[in-house]
Amino acid sequence: MTITKLATIMNEYIQVVTTVNDEKRANEIASLLLEKRAVACVQIIGPIASSCWWKGEIRRTNEWMCLAKARAEDYEKIQATIENAHP
Repeated sequence: MTITKLATIMNEYIQVVTTVNDEKRANEIASLLLEKRAVACVQIIGPIASSCWWKGEIRRTNEWMCLAKARAEDYEKIQATIENAHP
């Protein structure tokens, strides 16, 4: 296998990451993605400690991360599903 072919094969698959504020919502997003066959697998990791700027101040909170594994061609379906279910 040439390096060019390997790069082509690797570009056919993606990982999509989103975070949400509770485990229930993370499981809902995972279920929706799987039911729509938009992804092959979703791993839920959490709680994770997050720190970010929010409305002019530093905020610290717990979040759950959804790591979805999918074909690159399904990205638009994944994005739409997450946007519709995300708080």
